[in-house]
Amino acid sequence: MLNLKQNSYIAGVLALCALSACSSDNPSTAGSTTIPNAEAKRIEYHSDSVSVVSLNSVQINAFPAEKGIMVTCAEDQKAYDAKVRLNSDNTVEKSLVLSKFGNACDSIFSLFKSSCSSESEQPVGACDEDGNLQTYCSYPDNQADYIELMNELWRQSNNPCNHFEYIDMLRTLDRYTEQFTDDPTELSFDSHVLAYNGTLSFEARIVSEEEGNNANRTFKDSRIWELSASEIPQYFPMTASIAGENIYKGNCKTYAVFEDDANQPTGHVLTRIAKDTVEVTGVYKGGFQVVTNAYFPIAFLVQDCEGLIDEKSTIVIKGHKAKTWCSALISKSDDELQEEFMDENGEWHWPSPEDWQSTYKPNPDCGEEGHESAVAYGEWYRADLAN
Repeated sequence: MLNLKQNSYIAGVLALCALSACSSDNPSTAGSTTIPNAEAKRIEYHSDSVSVVSLNSVQINAFPAEKGIMVTCAEDQKAYDAKVRLNSDNTVEKSLVLSKFGNACDSIFSLFKSSCSSESEQPVGACDEDGNLQTYCSYPDNQADYIELMNELWRQSNNPCNHFEYIDMLRTLDRYTEQFTDDPTELSFDSHVLAYNGTLSFEARIVSEEEGNNANRTFKDSRIWELSASEIPQYFPMTASIAGENIYKGNCKTYAVFEDDANQPTGHVLTRIAKDTVEVTGVYKGGFQVVTNAYFPIAFLVQDCEGLIDEKSTIVIKGHKAKTWCSALISKSDDELQEEFMDENGEWHWPSPEDWQSTYKPNPDCGEEGHESAVAYGEWYRADLAN
């Protein structure tokens, strides 16, 4: 188990599909291990990938053209490789390769088998004495949803990766905004915000009849929900675990403020709370980027001791282009492209694929402190909650 006060875990939602371009779909693993059950099929992708998360040993890559997703993580001789693909005929394929997982292999394999439809053939393979495994299943599912399959894969992969994945970055709100700016006065969370979670599944949109006052209320009907103490772990599990009793104050109300993420990658910061108003700022990467358009909820945990907001308060959305989260290259302007690649007769002469980068130029807004990747999603908490 991770010490959450010292080593926060990676959380991915996986209705997100892009932070930076990725050139290879082959995971790197340390050591050399002979995998048993070599007859088991393994999914191979044949299209470009985009990186959803690349942090320490955890790699999450999406393959939008094939509706595929891959989660890998590795440390020493231990390695994990899980893939899912939704084919055009609505066949779902899943593969899993484990190396040196020891006794944990059986439970991971059991979870994999339970995720395969009863209509599929029993997944082949078995864990050997060292915890090595290669297995595969496929089944038809006319109701299968790409985004839900991605969410499912990350939920299954979360524990195996976290068992040996230590991240040297505390997931505090201050560190979250530091990814996007070097000026805290330019972009920061309002002091009422206790946590941000960009790792919510679609289930967060709907509250069932069994859950009291929120019965049948969907995400779109109300974006501000008052939460009881027992409901906080449902939407902010890491924060609730870290904070314990620090999260509760007498005579204060706690709210979940929901918003939508529809363009990836996007950062989200609740920047201001005033009387009857909540201001949420969407943070966009500066310069060229790969953008996908998955749709999923994100949420902020807010504590209000002054009676500033309620469930009917207005949410105002603003935009902010990041200065330190930026692409080193941006596309040349239309005039620049025309001057460089159009002849006097108005004919275009585009560069070869090998020289396609010549259509881009250095991004003047991305200085030496700029970086291509940021962890825009996952769960983040206010630093003092861990004290």
